[in-house]
Amino acid sequence: MPRSRTSRDRMKARKAAQSARSSKRVKQLNLSLIQKPQAQDIHRAVLKILAEIGVRIEHPPTEKMLVEHGATVGQDGYLRMPEEMVGKAIESVPKELVLYDQNGQIRVRTNSDTVAYAPGHNCVRTLDFRTRELRSGTLDDIKRTAIVSEACPNLDMAASLGYPTDVPPEDEALETVRAMTDHTSKPIAFLAHDEVIQERIFDHLKTLAGGRAPLAEKPFALELLGPVSPLKLPDELCQRLINCARWRVPVVCYPATFPGMSCPVTTAGAIAQSSAEALAGIVIHQIAEPGAPVMSGSAILPMDLRQAELAYGSPENLI
Repeated sequence: MPRSRTSRDRMKARKAAQSARSSKRVKQLNLSLIQKPQAQDIHRAVLKILAEIGVRIEHPPTEKMLVEHGATVGQDGYLRMPEEMVGKAIESVPKELVLYDQNGQIRVRTNSDTVAYAPGHNCVRTLDFRTRELRSGTLDDIKRTAIVSEACPNLDMAASLGYPTDVPPEDEALETVRAMTDHTSKPIAFLAHDEVIQERIFDHLKTLAGGRAPLAEKPFALELLGPVSPLKLPDELCQRLINCARWRVPVVCYPATFPGMSCPVTTAGAIAQSSAEALAGIVIHQIAEPGAPVMSGSAILPMDLRQAELAYGSPENLI
């Protein structure tokens, strides 16, 4: 007679079945707006933009570095990147970006089937949950956001949501990072406004990590920066990209574009221009330090040109 399964065996079997069903559901949760051939058409358009139209590089050392690696500068001042140069940079980008918490535990893997979530940025005002007042943000708001991010199991990262207006402007970005790292162990996303502020933030992160090498080995911060549409990479952006690459601090290179205003109004055209701008930044990053961690993204914000209202986060424009 076969032995009957114990309650522990039955529990294991139920958990295995639940895990299989959950995995199947995750794989089914996909939003696909175009097929692979259409995506390839857009990518070919991106390569054509970079090779024939080019981008304006406003940082002479970066322009010189790119020319030394095969780019050319036209009489119009735009720098053209040949397809081979762009392809080489894409090949050197790591296949996965991993973020850790301050305890050295993995929190985000970009090749995972499970989506990672974080709060956002750039809110110019705060709705006070106690008084219901719509007011300017403070450093205390940043701290509370970090505390909530730490407590929420479905948030994998922390971000500031807004800006503290009760600290000097030159200290705002660093104090925001301090507030987040002091009140959550989760990886943080941050915005440095120029290379001087960026260096101060890097020094703070290095101190927390115990050195520059440990920070590079198990990064717990992600910098957000991007080109200026249309097709312009300012001097401070170029320097910050190079600094991130050499420090091996992960970075997302993404522009903010407004269809009908700073990029084509069509979805395909907006994605093509935005991708070209992001990819130009990635080429700079990978030439500076091949294999350094970097991601691309987009903030394509369709605008109602009659009222200047944005459809923030519209999924059809995400890349």
